[in-house]
Amino acid sequence: MPIITFASPKGGVGRTTAAITLATTLARSYQVTLIDADQEARLLSWSQKAPLPGRLQVQGTRGGQYIQKEIAVAKSYVDFVILDLEGIACRLNNLAIGMSDVVIIPMGDEQQDAEAAIDTLTDLALVSRSWCREIPVRILFNRTKKISKKTELAVSINRQVRARAISFTVELRDLPAFAWLHHMGGTLYELDPQKVARLPKAVACAEAFTKEVLQMLGFADVDTEHP
Repeated sequence: MPIITFASPKGGVGRTTAAITLATTLARSYQVTLIDADQEARLLSWSQKAPLPGRLQVQGTRGGQYIQKEIAVAKSYVDFVILDLEGIACRLNNLAIGMSDVVIIPMGDEQQDAEAAIDTLTDLALVSRSWCREIPVRILFNRTKKISKKTELAVSINRQVRARAISFTVELRDLPAFAWLHHMGGTLYELDPQKVARLPKAVACAEAFTKEVLQMLGFADVDTEHP
């Protein structure tokens, strides 16, 4: 039962949005527990705005003293455990990362995001050594524009990071539907395409990202398009 952790010390990179997107897409086919380990509690706030998919449970954490047990309990009865960590270095984060099967670092096509992502990779290497195990990590380019609309600088930053760190091929683009998720709650599949611009593109991004995560984790015959 894989444990997937979203981590970044920088705000505004869409860490919580990416966690929601992956969890709600996975929940079409799998049992998923989403743990809000950020004091901002944006996951819990989102979860209270609309009914959740039947296969998805969202919970908070009682803190670093309990996080390992909370993860272990969740792992015992669901297919995936997904954590959204606080954007600071702390004991809770290290414990959660140490139990993770993959850590996902969201970032945009900006220099500050790239620097934060590289810092996180350095921190993760230290955590890996302390746990005496290699912790897989992937960069997720998030809240980005399509290639034809990226600036020359954005393209350069994207290429430089991809050359230095293993990254997802798919990018979660800067589309209105992802902002609507926080406003309305629920999933992309319940949003109104008459109200939310380019909703099918957001769904396609979410499903492509989820498929890539599943493939990375060794799941065969992946199909995220139908429940």
